[in-house]
Amino acid sequence: PALNFDESKRTLEVIESGKIVLRIPMEVDGQIPLHFYKDAHRPKTYRMAEAIESAAALQRGDVEDPAKLALNPLDLAGKIVLIGGSATGLEDLKATPVSRSYPGLLLHSTAISNILQNDYLKVSPWILTFLFGFILMALAYFAVFLIEGILLKTVLPLAAMAAFVAVSLWLF
Repeated sequence: PALNFDESKRTLEVIESGKIVLRIPMEVDGQIPLHFYKDAHRPKTYRMAEAIESAAALQRGDVEDPAKLALNPLDLAGKIVLIGGSATGLEDLKATPVSRSYPGLLLHSTAISNILQNDYLKVSPWILTFLFGFILMALAYFAVFLIEGILLKTVLPLAAMAAFVAVSLWLF
């Protein structure tokens, strides 16, 4: 495959047989806008000791059913396997939006998953952000200067902020 960087769209394109098969968005600084997953969606990890122990048992012929091993090699069939360490002493822990100490190996697996699933962090258009902020400001102005009841003056801006937080969490 060939690679092409389309500067106008800020995308890295993977081209096979003259056809674009993959588009990877890039930020201004050249980084991929990663969509980090919750713990339940992170890739499964194994300890290196499990892998070595399972491989040794298979080589010795000690096991008939690979499903009984600590690491079943059949579970890895057709998968992308990354090998690396995540111990604190290795100094491969990175600060990310989801954790102050995110293992570098999981950072790579997140990037691979984002690329394969075409699931990147999406940034809202500036006009949408501007309109939403304007509406919140108008609601706050309305609540403070035009409503007479103290309860409504307090509740309406708080409800608008809660709506903003709820929409933000829902979108991202």
